[in-house]
Amino acid sequence: MKWKHGRDRQGILSKPAIGQLVLQALKRKRAPQWFDAAVGNREKLSEFVETTDVAFAHGACFCLASAFQHYLTDTEQPLAVINQPSLVIWGEADRTHRKTDKSSTRLYCPHAKEVRFACAGHFPELEEPERFAREIREWAPTQ
Repeated sequence: MKWKHGRDRQGILSKPAIGQLVLQALKRKRAPQWFDAAVGNREKLSEFVETTDVAFAHGACFCLASAFQHYLTDTEQPLAVINQPSLVIWGEADRTHRKTDKSSTRLYCPHAKEVRFACAGHFPELEEPERFAREIREWAPTQ
């Protein structure tokens, strides 16, 4: 979990309850920082932050600590190989995953068609929705 440790060097987010409390207190500061690193389409950055602020005003949480604690554990959990045809879409402008080996999805989806969006980040479906929908429409009829 090298990626996780790079984002939680002190292990605070990985601690149950403490991670949630810390992110609850810091969510209005941390969420915009994360979007700044994760959103590739800079024109949409303020839209992401504004939408998140509205969600926070209505009680939303920033659940990264829960994800770290439940899904990103130090114990490797075997994943099943998906043998049916799949579509994998990566946003290459996500700086939070710049060191992630994007071809590693082939280990679990050997028959996947891989599409990369050079200018989108963590949210290609929101950053480039027209292209995202087109890729799905073009891929789906062949399946």
